Amino acid sequence: MAAVVLVVSSSFTSPEPGAGCSDAGCDYTLTDAGKAAASNPVSDGAPDDTDHITSDATPDPCPWMVVESLGAESSWWDGNDPSAGHVELNACALKGDGTDPGVGVLQTRFVPNAAPAVVAATPPDPAVLARQAVGRLVVPRPTIGVGPDRSKLAVQLWTWLWVDDVPPAPVTVTLDGVSVTATATLSTTTWSLGEPANTGSAYQPGPPVTVTCIGAGTPPPPGYDWQAEPPCGHMFKWRSLKERTGGIGKWPITVTTTWNVTWLSNTGLSGADLLTATSSDAFEIGEYRIVLVDGPGG
Repeated sequence: MAAVVLVVSSSFTSPEPGAGCSDAGCDYTLTDAGKAAASNPVSDGAPDDTDHITSDATPDPCPWMVVESLGAESSWWDGNDPSAGHVELNACALKGDGTDPGVGVLQTRFVPNAAPAVVAATPPDPAVLARQAVGRLVVPRPTIGVGPDRSKLAVQLWTWLWVDDVPPAPVTVTLDGVSVTATATLSTTTWSLGEPANTGSAYQPGPPVTVTCIGAGTPPPPGYDWQAEPPCGHMFKWRSLKERTGGIGKWPITVTTTWNVTWLSNTGLSGADLLTATSSDAFEIGEYRIVLVDGPGG
């Protein structure tokens, strides 16, 4: 773009304080508001034949020009905040030869700054909210049940095993309209029962036998068949003698519950996770013996 040359005559009405104006004329900088920016000094008001706008392209006959370095006290701001925009001057107001005091009438306008682009907020990731919801689920430590009579557990008889645990309440996490609910359900219960897992006829130390049951197991109901295998149970083979248990006289028991966690978002996204909890106990395992006694007449 060729240089833009503008002349502002002192005949224009009401030069404004703070705009770089005086009684002799005005001195400020204008740039073409509708084309590529260019800064050009304006003359001191003396008329000459340079009062025109030249351009490589066909110029707008009355372009608006940005007034640069306009003093904050100028009335051209028309009460607007200088930091909120800029003032433009119409080039047609600059036409004239400087001899006719009525030719030039200043035309200014305030142009506000462009509004900042609105960036659409990214919705929360349901998977992230799911991790928070699962993290707030507190599954209970197993409450161990054993029977039929804890004080009379013995080898070669079924020992019933169960846990008494209330599932935790579902947890919901919500953020910016996206919500995720996590729910825990007891899946399996694994029992480490202390006695060695070997099946030989002679006792040998070794890794403990384990039993995994679906769900929580159940206590024996009234009138149960003592010979029937329980839903979750174990038939001990070895007594918990002190020499086998480090002087304690009980088999160390460890119970681990595994909880299936499912989560569902109101966006339709879903997933699953696992949580576990563990408790410890000790069972004394004895033995029932048949004692023969003399009966009447024997």
